[in-house]
Amino acid sequence: ASYSRTAPSTYGTIVLPFVPATSGAEFYELTGVSTTAFEFQKVAEPVAGVPYLFTATSDEFSATDAEIEASDAGSTTVGGWAMQGTYTKQVFSAEDDAYAVSDGKVYHNIGTLTMNPFRAYFTGGTASAPMSISIDGTTVIGTVENGELTTGGAAYNLAGQQVNKSYKGIVITNGKKEIRK
Repeated sequence: ASYSRTAPSTYGTIVLPFVPATSGAEFYELTGVSTTAFEFQKVAEPVAGVPYLFTATSDEFSATDAEIEASDAGSTTVGGWAMQGTYTKQVFSAEDDAYAVSDGKVYHNIGTLTMNPFRAYFTGGTASAPMSISIDGTTVIGTVENGELTTGGAAYNLAGQQVNKSYKGIVITNGKKEIRK
């Protein structure tokens, strides 16, 4: 398998069906949840199928010739909250209580939340305040009181790989298929 993604400007979520390369990226696992923050700690060796918070040290994060090891995206559950990975696009309705990380913020779904493939989201717990992201006790991602988020804009081929604007063929952008010639 191959995977290519424009790296997030700060932190993003990721889950891959193979062991991600640790060169060029740092991975963090969910280790705790407080009333106001999802708490993470750095991992030295990421595992296939496990959702992580990550940051990349270059503009693009990619893998080639990776051997598929996990058939299902997993989840990590801490304190009643689940960080759930997804290999496919997920669309949440207004009734779904979910949180997502994008653009250096934590968004709480109040409308329609759309998650692109190979990302992770948070569900299951109850929050008394907006949530933030903390790594080793330091807040690294702020909060949004409530917000609607579409993690779209990026284009994907039918294999779920992110593609650039010059890609020719069938692409999916914001849940809509188009043919690029």
